Amino acid sequence: EDTRIPYVLYQLAKSYYMAAEYTKACAYFDCGLYFDLNPRLEYVIDMVETYGYALLNSGQADHALFLENVYEEFGNTADFNFLMGLIYMNNAMFDAAVGEFLKAVKHRDCRMAGVNSYAAYYNVGVIYECLEKISEAKYYYQKCGNYEPAKKRLRLINS
Repeated sequence: EDTRIPYVLYQLAKSYYMAAEYTKACAYFDCGLYFDLNPRLEYVIDMVETYGYALLNSGQADHALFLENVYEEFGNTADFNFLMGLIYMNNAMFDAAVGEFLKAVKHRDCRMAGVNSYAAYYNVGVIYECLEKISEAKYYYQKCGNYEPAKKRLRLINS
């Protein structure tokens, strides 16, 4: 099997993604992930995660739930846990979302800034605020430190 084909599809998909052409990106990611790929390769990990974001950005949050099927292969990173948290959040699966964001903060390393700290805590705060669990929301916003969106939410809650 020619391993160059999925990599070329990944490159095309990533280009469309960077150009904010999310629907086109999804089509190429879909084709690339059709191949039997090594889940430990950096580009494969990035392809799976970027595909998830492309689905969210193109209004296909329900379709993004299929990433649960590759959880065993990819679910051991802060970045993937955070992505799954967003997918669950966008599908109104709030308990599952909180669980994933709190898994993300247990990881020491991450590729995308904040997914194992302030960004994850912020999303937990947003969920609790939406569910009108204000003291929990405040607790998680406070854990965000100097993250401006969290400071803004705290000011609004406290006013």
